[in-house]
Amino acid sequence: MLILCLHKCPKTHKLFTRLSMALSKSVILLQDEETESDRLMAEKEMKEALEKEAEIQRLKEECEELKKRKQEMQLQTLKYIPYREFLERVLKLTKFTNVDELAGYLENLLYIRDQLYQRETQVQEHMEQQKKACQSLKDNHNLLLLQKNNHLSQLQTELEKARSEALIWERQWNQIQETAAKKTLELGQITYATLNLFEMAGGVTGVGGLHIHDTEKQLEAVSDLREEAKAAGVRKERTEGCVCVCLARPFYGFENICIVLEAFVVLLSHLKLLLLYTRIKTVNSN
Repeated sequence: MLILCLHKCPKTHKLFTRLSMALSKSVILLQDEETESDRLMAEKEMKEALEKEAEIQRLKEECEELKKRKQEMQLQTLKYIPYREFLERVLKLTKFTNVDELAGYLENLLYIRDQLYQRETQVQEHMEQQKKACQSLKDNHNLLLLQKNNHLSQLQTELEKARSEALIWERQWNQIQETAAKKTLELGQITYATLNLFEMAGGVTGVGGLHIHDTEKQLEAVSDLREEAKAAGVRKERTEGCVCVCLARPFYGFENICIVLEAFVVLLSHLKLLLLYTRIKTVNSN
């Protein structure tokens, strides 16, 4: 009835039309909103389903892994059964009441053995280090000893060389001493000969004369007397057409010792050399 009334009234019809259109749009809008909500809900459920499937797959893999480990442990347990049976037989021979106590005791022994082995290893390493250090010291000692022996050999060589040179110098010194002794003897002989010659020539020694050991002045006096003898011993006298040579009066006996005086002229030069040698020797000995 209401619909008929609305169709009969134009305004009402238009209003009805508008309301129908608005209602249709509202219905379509509600349907769209329900569709979007359903879609979001479906996506959420799909995501949760995928996560659950992944979790189920992970749990399955863990279950398989646990089964494998269980089988491995069962196999290991089967391997260890003989040992347990052996421990049970051994347990009957000991004071322990169960296998766990015996196993603990054995583990303690193994731990002590490991500790002792480690300590022994450390001691062995320390001993090896000490051996290496000792060997190094021995090598250094041998090297030092070799160097000292080489140095000692060089010193011995130098000592032998010095001894050889000392022998040479000792021989030379002995020769010098022998020569000096001979020269000293000759000097004494010359001194006494000079003194005799000086006295023979009329020279005076002692108080008022020359010193008895002043050989140089005695020789000089003899030489002067010789020159005087030459000057006084020969005189030239001119006569008619001839030259006469006559010997003067003997002067201190020089006509008998002229030849001796000639010899002592040479002796004087040698004596001076001997005196110079004696002075040089005295300076060197001081």
